[in-house]
Amino acid sequence: MSKALRSVLIGLAAAISLFGLAASASALTISPSGAYTATASGSTVLTFGSNGQRLTCTGSTIAATIDSAGVGSSASGTTRYSGCTNALLGAFSVTQSSAWDVNVILTAGPLVGLTVTVPARGVTITSGSCSFTARGTVTVGHEYTGSALPITVAVTDLFSVLSSSLVVDSVSGCSPLLTTVGLAATYAGSYSLNRAATVSG
Repeated sequence: MSKALRSVLIGLAAAISLFGLAASASALTISPSGAYTATASGSTVLTFGSNGQRLTCTGSTIAATIDSAGVGSSASGTTRYSGCTNALLGAFSVTQSSAWDVNVILTAGPLVGLTVTVPARGVTITSGSCSFTARGTVTVGHEYTGSALPITVAVTDLFSVLSSSLVVDSVSGCSPLLTTVGLAATYAGSYSLNRAATVSG
């Protein structure tokens, strides 16, 4: 999930209540710190608000480095999408064209939730003569049974997109899929991590 991105995917990384939990953010400690890779479980879908058109990618990975406090970044070019297509314009490429911030937040309520906010500035999407860029924030999260800490994040846990706020900030040659700057879009999908972690707070 960096200076350019603290604002999806995630993101991968991406500040928010989790599955209806009353959110009360608290300090956390993540072990181990360092490099993580989030891999999409199934497809990820970008849906445009004005016409309901979809850009579907069959594969997605987000590489990020976080510190023990859950603050980190995804370097430019390390988030990758594959098999991206649209019904109107065919195959697309999706490029992470700037670094993204990643922020992990612990939420406490009846259960313990872990959310990751990814302010995703710097996404370039192209298909032939069509090219557009998008920016915004994607938040993913997972709910854990019980309220006791520490919690163990397993490699089988799926972090689903809880919310997304994306907007097209430039567009060229993308009619009829896209014609105007400012078009809102939403992001859907879920991710798992490549290694387990322990979170305490």
